[in-house]
Amino acid sequence: MRPNTHTHARTHTHTQGPNDLAHTLPARPRDERRPPAGRIPAIIVASTSPRCVRRAKVEIQREDLTQDKHMPIVKGCSLFLRFITWQFKSQFWRTEEWTLQHHRHHQESIKDKMKLNPYVTSSRRKNRKRHFNAPSHIRRKIMSSPLSKELRQKYNVRSMPIRKDDEVQVVRGHYKGQQIGKVVQVYRKKYVIYIERVQREKANGTTVHVGIHPSKVVITRLKLDKDRKKILERKAKSRQDGKEKGKYKEETIEKMQE
Repeated sequence: MRPNTHTHARTHTHTQGPNDLAHTLPARPRDERRPPAGRIPAIIVASTSPRCVRRAKVEIQREDLTQDKHMPIVKGCSLFLRFITWQFKSQFWRTEEWTLQHHRHHQESIKDKMKLNPYVTSSRRKNRKRHFNAPSHIRRKIMSSPLSKELRQKYNVRSMPIRKDDEVQVVRGHYKGQQIGKVVQVYRKKYVIYIERVQREKANGTTVHVGIHPSKVVITRLKLDKDRKKILERKAKSRQDGKEKGKYKEETIEKMQE
């Protein structure tokens, strides 16, 4: 049976803490509490992300920057302390005005060389996310295949979204060759198409279709219906307008001379 410890009176002995001994210790001189003037060893600048931790060696020659009133301690991370002053920032870091001017100059230099839309991201991570999470109507456009030379000359169209019953030829990868096959299925979920004679044998003996990306094939024959004919006409018209854009005709030159 456990003894009742609550009935026994406990004696508490007061231990002296560091604050109780503070009046007995001699005060340190002011100069000893300051960091030494001249060189400050490695200052670790840290943020909350471990990947952003950077080590920067900084030399400060001015003595007034090393005094306590100019060195506020800011808690930036649980592991590190960030020692930054306004004077230190202005002396060693680029100012906000300078960075804005540099950014504008950089944007202008890029505009001279190429088109740039600041609202369209070029991040690999974001582009991959949108590619693999794209809805079906966008996947239809992504799953486009180039036309063969004969069809390109006939319709004046370079590529078309692939569909079932098109006849295609594989021109890239392990299954490339002269053999032409019909598209059995367009599997948008996996970004692949299944072609009737492109198959492999499984370990249990059954044969299955091998998925081929539409960019690795060439369309040799189109499955035409009224909607697809309209698409071909529209694409051919816009292609022709693009070729004629910026060219002067004889009629326009005569009008300009008049």
